[in-house]
Amino acid sequence: MRTRFAALCCLLSVSTLALTGCVAGLTYDRSTAAQPASFLFTMADVSVSPVTGVTSSYPAGSTGASVAATSSASVTSGYLGYGIRGDGKGNIYALGYSSGGSLSVNVYSTANGVLTLTRSFTYGAFPQTLAADPTGIVYVSTGSAILKFAANATGAATPTIIAPTSAFTPMATDSAGDLYAYAGSGVVDEFNAGFTTGTPSKVLTLSAIGSTAISSVSDMAIDSSGNIYLAGFATGPTPFISEYSSATGTTTPTKTISGSSTLMADPVALAVDNAGNIYEEDAPIFTVSAHNNIIYTFSAGASGNVAPSGNFSPAAQTVAPATFVGLVAY
Repeated sequence: MRTRFAALCCLLSVSTLALTGCVAGLTYDRSTAAQPASFLFTMADVSVSPVTGVTSSYPAGSTGASVAATSSASVTSGYLGYGIRGDGKGNIYALGYSSGGSLSVNVYSTANGVLTLTRSFTYGAFPQTLAADPTGIVYVSTGSAILKFAANATGAATPTIIAPTSAFTPMATDSAGDLYAYAGSGVVDEFNAGFTTGTPSKVLTLSAIGSTAISSVSDMAIDSSGNIYLAGFATGPTPFISEYSSATGTTTPTKTISGSSTLMADPVALAVDNAGNIYEEDAPIFTVSAHNNIIYTFSAGASGNVAPSGNFSPAAQTVAPATFVGLVAY
């Protein structure tokens, strides 16, 4: 079963941005300097045998239908899972699975929206989802373990294997390198950076979306303040995006975007930029014909049954199935 599941260096991905630079002799921390995304990156599974994933970049202000990509890079695999993540340092990580039985991770730099392959590594396991922290450490969930790959991993890599208490689907990291993982049933586990055991440092139980329970989560993002964003379905099913604080125990959403005005139908990927703008990728997960997906933008602070502030469709994929499985904002 297919798991559900883009750049200039001044913006945050699903991981939070923690870049620094020097301005007039001062340290400039972009995590406190709100900037809208310059590029969005998507990933699509565009053919059947072999499956070829295409990671593409688009100017974040794109509007309308069938917008051409600024830059594209391909990943050949048999399975794309939660296709792409960012590390907050301007790098994109693309996850795949080869017919030979190994997961693969391709790492791309994203300067000026141009994707350039910098390294790649493989390991003999079936992946479900991935995350990358600001130091370049990569986490891959297999359902029964978290595989922790060193920041310089390349070639046939050997990860540290950590046995968690749950089979995680979406995962994301924050600017401190803490890992957040959705454990199902409205629960998010948080692991401190450098963790070596499967016991989380925090367990967050997410309260209902309005009057209904969370039935599934498609993707997760962490903003520069450590707030957790989830996209998925509440019982109904009703598409939603909700924001939660990183708190221990039961926590209620600080805001929820849901309702007919949002135009969301099938949220599959989520990103939040450093200014708090939300990007949601909406597409049929299983399709028998070529299609466009839509990327909706919701302004920072948006809440309730609100219309998106903008949207665009990447160029249509002409080979079925065309399944979109990742979104990153920088």
